[in-house]
Amino acid sequence: RGLQRAHDLGILHRDIKPQNVLLVDERGPVLIDFGLANRDDQTRISMSGDILGTPSYLAPELALGEAPSAASDLYALGLVLHFLLLGRATFYRGTISAALEAQIDQPPEVIPGLPAGVQELLDRMLSKIAADRPDSAAEVVEALVRLQADPTATAAGTPAPLPPAPLARGLPTASLRTRQGSRPASRRAMVRAISGAALLLVAIAFV
Repeated sequence: RGLQRAHDLGILHRDIKPQNVLLVDERGPVLIDFGLANRDDQTRISMSGDILGTPSYLAPELALGEAPSAASDLYALGLVLHFLLLGRATFYRGTISAALEAQIDQPPEVIPGLPAGVQELLDRMLSKIAADRPDSAAEVVEALVRLQADPTATAAGTPAPLPPAPLARGLPTASLRTRQGSRPASRRAMVRAISGAALLLVAIAFV
């Protein structure tokens, strides 16, 4: 079931991450592992005060020990989209405490060359303030469908030119080159990546 279906039933996933997206031949992407799921009127904090979830995909409010909500799932979904476009988990830090601190205090890595509309959606989904995120997974799906139709559109719906994507400091060369000696990711490759990511997240969120 898609994330919106789960939220409609009052169920929060609480552990959305790439490892919990299973690619099934005929059905396509399926969101799995509801092991940490609970109803949105219940609190799941252990007696020892442990935080439940994966630190690299945990919403800031959960890192602070606050109660989960649908907005927490949408934050994690935004990090999955960010992972699909960047190629790695932006808040992975090697230790749990460092990852939680990054979720609370640090912005995600900048992805060079993103169209304005895609950047705007990511900024909303990855807002540190839960109330500033999209209202529902259905709203995310609507935005992704629009971006899939025209990944170069701005928030106003007009095409925006993509500047050449510079090599970001610390970014592995392999993630920007298809093979040794080739050019960095082209505008066409970025559009394909955005379209593919949009298709995957639409399936996760709504199917």
